[in-house]
Amino acid sequence: MKRLGIVLASVYLASAAHAHTDQVPHLEMELDSSTYQSLLAQRNGGARNANVQASLDMGKRFLSWLAFINDKRPQGKKISLTSPATTVAYPIEKPNKSNPDLINARYDELKGSIPAWMREIVFEKGEFISDLPASDEVFIKHGFALDRNYQSAARWTLQEPMLWAYSGRKNGDVRGYFALNNISDIDAKFQDWSSLGQSEKGTILTALNQLCWISKNESTCKSTLMAAKNDGVKLAQLHADWMPAGKKKWDSYFEMSGLRSDVKWPAANLMELPFKTPQSAAIKSFLVDNIEDEWKWDGWNLKLDFTSSASAYVRFEAGATPNVNGIGGNRITMDANAPLTEYGVQWTIRHEFGHVLGFPDCYVEFYDTTEKAMINYQLDTTNLMCSRRGKLQQKHLDALKAAYAGK
Repeated sequence: MKRLGIVLASVYLASAAHAHTDQVPHLEMELDSSTYQSLLAQRNGGARNANVQASLDMGKRFLSWLAFINDKRPQGKKISLTSPATTVAYPIEKPNKSNPDLINARYDELKGSIPAWMREIVFEKGEFISDLPASDEVFIKHGFALDRNYQSAARWTLQEPMLWAYSGRKNGDVRGYFALNNISDIDAKFQDWSSLGQSEKGTILTALNQLCWISKNESTCKSTLMAAKNDGVKLAQLHADWMPAGKKKWDSYFEMSGLRSDVKWPAANLMELPFKTPQSAAIKSFLVDNIEDEWKWDGWNLKLDFTSSASAYVRFEAGATPNVNGIGGNRITMDANAPLTEYGVQWTIRHEFGHVLGFPDCYVEFYDTTEKAMINYQLDTTNLMCSRRGKLQQKHLDALKAAYAGK
């Protein structure tokens, strides 16, 4: 357990750009399986977790089979599990929840639902085959589900020794603020509190409780709400008192910091950032094709100004967890083992570059001691900094203009 704590702490320090300043161990929400395997391997030479070991073993075997298949295939025909179509999002209204019971239930469900020829190899340890009896699309569909279950088991294994630390992140939960901010006529509902149905009251009280966690401890929130739960006037006052803290927390997930001094804005629709010239033309093309393709909006675009003296640069390290060395940092670290042609790798460099410019992550993850589960969600699944499904938005351009244009 001490060894894993050191591993997770090093992961956090290496990726300090990613959303949190509370010094709690942090893992990117959307790691791929190769990264999980690397992190697990650092746990005394390999991961063992009796609570979810079946899912870990199943996932490891499936990934070995996938590697076996791809070794037999030429470039352009290899199977990839990362694509826009297979990307999973966890919106704030439907957060992802994970614990051994949920992981094991999903394992049992998968064992009974995948095709028999896949079950024989993955679950019953049959001999690997490279000539699939079904289309690649069928293999990817079921393989992706198997891989997601493995990732859940791996993530739980890495985080379980530090649940006490993740529970401290509960004050970052903005579901209550989001829910209350989207209830129409909330003031009128407090005025007519006695006439509301129990279900509607319960929804509002739950949201108020979550809102309270942002600025107060759980016991205080519970006792305060218990004393006011039948009084609409008192509840309205609590709502008014707590919403500013909720808004401040919500806004913190989108506000830029660590602003750079080397950004240039030579024209109204052009922003430039000096970037160290990579050692290979392939990496340079990878950066241009992804960063410049993503960071453009309605006639405005960003250009990388490649030069040997630039501060910002990218490095590739085998088995590394992709990260930037702080919000507004200069060093982007990518995994040298991950092919540049993978969708997941291409999305990651687009996202990580946002941290170089000063944008934080906009997702939430914490351990809920009441539900005994890790909970995570993305504040906006259409936002590049929140979700792998996300893209650049007008709000990013507005923030960049406010931070850098004319300076």
